[in-house]
This record gives sequence, structure tokens and C-alpha cells, in this order.
Amino acid sequence: MGDLKYPKPKKREKTKRVKKHKRLTLSKVQEIFNRAIRNRDEKSVLSWQREDLQASHFMARGGSGALRYYPPNVHSMTAEEHYIFHNRDPLPYTEWMQDNVPELAWMKRARKVSITWNQCDLEKIVSCCTVGAWRELTMYVENRINAIIGRKEDDREV
Repeated sequence: MGDLKYPKPKKREKTKRVKKHKRLTLSKVQEIFNRAIRNRDEKSVLSWQREDLQASHFMARGGSGALRYYPPNVHSMTAEEHYIFHNRDPLPYTEWMQDNVPELAWMKRARKVSITWNQCDLEKIVSCCTVGAWRELTMYVENRINAIIGRKEDDREV
């Protein structure tokens, strides 16, 4: 009875793990987008200075977030100008936007839209930012927002 032998367990073959695609986060895409905006503008839209640039959202990116990645809503400013715009005197940037951004009227309507950016959206945004495809990104965001606006208007008609 003492001579029972159990077979040696077979070694399991190691399975190769498929690397998962890292999920993009809103904040990571925002960093990429802001850097691309600074590269696009190369200087402040108000003072033409090239140092200490920040990407400034005319209509805040918080809240609904619909205009967060909309290129006509974001321009380069120095850190000081950015601070002044948000905390003291919005008039210079407001006047500049009125004179230089024809999409402003549409943006006022779109800022009330609530949007959830999915991974496909974020990948498209990063792709456009990487190659500087600003018109393509602008149209992409407009189409996403217009689809939501259209659904809301359809709901009101019913």
C-alpha cells in the first residue's frame, strides 16, 4: 500500500498575454490637445508673445464638456493673459473671438450640450492632433454635437 505513485503534474505552457490597449483618459487627451494647440498657434493670439504659452478655452471645458476638444474654442495665450481673461478682464479675448472666430454663434448654442467622449472619439481626437488635422477635428466635433442637438430637437417635436 505504501508504493502508490502519483504522476508528476505536467507543466502548464505559458500563454502569451495579449497586451491590452491602454485606455485614453480625458485628462491625457486634454494634455495632447493643449500641446497641439500651442504648436498650432506658436504665439499668443493677443500679444504675439511666444514664451509661457497656455491653451485657453474661450468657453469653459467643464460642465457639459462639448467644446472641450473643439479647435475654434481654444487658443494660445501667455499664462498672464490667461489668468487675466478668467479672473479680471475677459473683454480683450472676447473681442478677439468675435472678430476672428466665425463659429462663435454655433458655439454658444453647442456649449449647453452634454456629451460623453468614448474611446473611439478620444482616439480620433489624438489622431487629428498628432497630424494637425484641425479642420477634420473641427468637423468631427461639430458632427458629434449636431447629432445630439438634432436628437433633442426631435424629442421636442414629439
